[in-house]
Amino acid sequence: MSLDAEAWSCVDHVLTKCEGVHVPTDFCVTAAVVLRQVYPYDAATVFFLGEDGRLANVRLLGVSRALAREYVGHYMNADDGAYSIERAARDQALREARQHGDPYRPVVLDWEREPHDTQFWREYVLRLRLRWSAAACLYDLQGRVRVVIEFDRGERGHAPTHTELEALTVCNHHINALYQNFYVEPPSEPRSALADLVTGAGTAADTGMRREGGTPADDAARLTPREKAVGYELVQGHSPKQAAQVLGVSRATVYKHMEHMHHKLGVNNQTALIQRLNQMFSRDGG
Repeated sequence: MSLDAEAWSCVDHVLTKCEGVHVPTDFCVTAAVVLRQVYPYDAATVFFLGEDGRLANVRLLGVSRALAREYVGHYMNADDGAYSIERAARDQALREARQHGDPYRPVVLDWEREPHDTQFWREYVLRLRLRWSAAACLYDLQGRVRVVIEFDRGERGHAPTHTELEALTVCNHHINALYQNFYVEPPSEPRSALADLVTGAGTAADTGMRREGGTPADDAARLTPREKAVGYELVQGHSPKQAAQVLGVSRATVYKHMEHMHHKLGVNNQTALIQRLNQMFSRDGG
């Protein structure tokens, strides 16, 4: 993805903030707060879903407590959430999965184009004068949507730009990689969760599809020397921050190389990337 240096700096800041949070709910709320740097918004909502896909909890940011309670009531009871951004995001995630698309790409709604004859639209969208909403999904290791983060802009806001959506997509790739660590069982011996993933703790759904004709040798041929250097640090169990320190580059540079490797190797998450890199380096004897 073609982001400029300023955008990559914002991405780096977002991921640095998220890396330091170790409680799942706090992690998701922190992600929503700091993502404002790459995608400015007026209000945000974090939807927490259970394993069955049902709404389990909601956190609203930038909305009064009274209106938050009212919103949850409308969401739970009115229109079955048929026109909510959360429903739209989950529907898109399913479509992307079926079409082997990018499940981390945010969905965008222009509320002016949505049906106006619903209680939800009249009593929440119209009342807050919302115009644009964007939402991104966080997945567990089985690929189920567990969190939807929604970003709202009022009628004075502008339509989401291509750069904003690109930056949000990049952030969502890496935020998902961090979020999925919450679903990895702690190892019996002291070692990093990332190192545990290298040895195959992920599920078959995480491995991603190898590009046609892809072998470890093909993977190695696709990567630049710098990308291989970053990949080597990752399979050693180093975090992106540690890899940056070892290589003497910024974390933004490491994340940029990781993003390139995701696309070149045809994988959608960090678990799959680590597994593919581990296969590649094992073939080369380290």
